[in-house]
Amino acid sequence: MTRDLRLLRVGFTGVVHSIRLETVIAAAPGDCFGLSLSVDAHTASMRASGDCGTRMTDAVEFGSPLGPAGALADDLVLDRYLRQLLSKRNGWLKSTLEARG
Repeated sequence: MTRDLRLLRVGFTGVVHSIRLETVIAAAPGDCFGLSLSVDAHTASMRASGDCGTRMTDAVEFGSPLGPAGALADDLVLDRYLRQLLSKRNGWLKSTLEARG
């Protein structure tokens, strides 16, 4: 299961886009972490989810420079690209780890 939460807020420098994806994987948090790349920042995004395995949360905030042109690029290109990138990675992690049993 993946939940996709879309958030926008206006920051000091303009619009800040936020992406938050939650994916439940039927595997131990350590296995998820090990497979997703050994980066310390990922540890905080993974926690045990009871009998379901691991609930992995990706949270990304971004805002391009160049004022309105950057905000337009965020809306038309970057937001969609980042969501697809995270969803593909999470899908791969989920299928690979759950196939291991």
